[in-house]
Order: sequence, then C-alpha cells, then structure tokens
Amino acid sequence: MRPSRGFTLIELLVVLALFGLAGSLVAPDLWKAYEGASERNRVIEMGRELMDHRREGYYGGRTVTFAKDELSARAVHELPFTLSPGWIVKGNSSLQFLPTGVTAGGSVLFVSSTGRAWRLTVSDFD
Repeated sequence: MRPSRGFTLIELLVVLALFGLAGSLVAPDLWKAYEGASERNRVIEMGRELMDHRREGYYGGRTVTFAKDELSARAVHELPFTLSPGWIVKGNSSLQFLPTGVTAGGSVLFVSSTGRAWRLTVSDFD
C-alpha cells in the first residue's frame, strides 16, 4: 500500500469551514473600523474646507461668519461644505473668521449616516 500524500477532501473542507467561521467573526468589526475611519477622514476634510474659508477671509480682508440665523444677527453664510448623503448638521455654534486672522472658536455637531455623532471644533486662535 502506498502512503498517501496531501490532504483528503474532508480535511480540506474542515479547514475551509474554520476559515469561513473565523472570517464571519472578524468581518463585522473590520467593517465598523473602516466606516469609522472613512467618517473621520470626512470630518477632517470638512475642517480643512473651513480653514480654506478662514484663509479667504483673511486675504480678502473680510469677516466670514458661519452660524444659524438664531445665533447671529450678522451676515450668515451656509457651512462651506456639502454633507455626504445621510449626514445631518445637528447643531452649531457661531464660527467667525476675522480679517485680522483671529478666529472666534465654535463647533459643529454632525450625525453620520451610521448614527455616529461627530463634533468639529475650531479653537480660538490667531
């Protein structure tokens, strides 16, 4: 009788079943981590867009205010970025960029399409 080489079909099926089980346990956590990272990147991108408007106000010599109507009596601008589908602005405090380069701090609270809350905070600085 010849010694067998390789694996039997049963052994291969058992290994594939174990890999499938391990993958089904790990995949949901990996997907949540991926969603969290992509949402974080989107919030960082929105922060960069805000800072671009700060620079435009500085070099243009004008004050730019982002606020809800009830928070500010001054000229009110919409937030300078478009939200991804399913995202909503839950609330924001007044953000003001002065032509001197000073920023009156504030924050914007978002809720993503997955239900996670994100706060974009702009500190007072010049």
